[in-house]
Amino acid sequence: MKLDAGRLDDLAMRLAKITLEKEDRDIVENTLETEFRIEPQIPFFAKMMAAVRGFMTSGSTQKKLLRVEVQQRTAQFLEDLNDLINKLQQQLRERGKNGLVMIIDSLDRIIPHPLDDKGLRTTHTAIYLEYADHLKAPHSHVIYTVPISIFFNENLSKVYPDLPLMLPMVKIREENGRICADGLQAMRRVIAERVEIKSVFENEKNVDKLCLACGGHVRDLMHLIRYACDYSAEKITPLAVDKAIRALVREYDRLVKDADLPRLAQVHREKRLPSDAEYAFLPYHLIVLEYQNGERWADLHPAVQETRKVREVLKNEEKAFRQKSRRKKPR
Repeated sequence: MKLDAGRLDDLAMRLAKITLEKEDRDIVENTLETEFRIEPQIPFFAKMMAAVRGFMTSGSTQKKLLRVEVQQRTAQFLEDLNDLINKLQQQLRERGKNGLVMIIDSLDRIIPHPLDDKGLRTTHTAIYLEYADHLKAPHSHVIYTVPISIFFNENLSKVYPDLPLMLPMVKIREENGRICADGLQAMRRVIAERVEIKSVFENEKNVDKLCLACGGHVRDLMHLIRYACDYSAEKITPLAVDKAIRALVREYDRLVKDADLPRLAQVHREKRLPSDAEYAFLPYHLIVLEYQNGERWADLHPAVQETRKVREVLKNEEKAFRQKSRRKKPR
């Protein structure tokens, strides 16, 4: 596939004028190589985009200038983008392909920040609602990842032609708490595709222990395996598995706020996630996990259930339920 190098270089120079405040390409290239330590053999556009990413992840004044410049020249940037896409689409059709699909990943990890005093306008609503026309502008199929919390506050179908697809957790337990054999086996396969289980684990039963501890969330499963490796010398031991699970529990313990405890107890009791706004960020932080195998239901992340404050709340609620049940029994 061939891109219009001249068009890309023009775009790179526009970005260089904003961020580096330099208008000579040779000086720009030298700056990228010396100050940003970007390899000289990388194409000019790729080098400039690497620098832009550096500015966007920093708190520099160039970041603010870049954002303003992009907002002012959005039409031009979209025109450049679609010119490149159109030429790619032509090349694809000449090769007998149906067309281009772009996948824009990791947007679901954007931290929600309030943009007004009432908290109704956030970075999430700004991106997906206010800039919806920009997101729909590319002349190709585009898949965007979306923060799950926005589903509880906004109706995205108002501005997008397709219904959003919810990616549920892998169901490793049934709603009643029983282990789901199919889901557990699927999570085992996730590990088996990456490591030789018999060679890596001292006891294969500990594989299931890690799978159950992640709640069906693949990224957390990978975190657990990495932690277990860190705590092991040669093979992953049962002790290393226990330490890995405790490390994940500590991470979630920091996320759970005292104000959320009654809400968490309700979710665990009812096995559902209310659509009220105060519950919206629980799935965003993975404190609550949703499942859609069959009926839609939800429960607390296993690591959350193992935190001391949540254990105490659930224990007190169970105790109160038993006392209430005894009072209802006929004499």
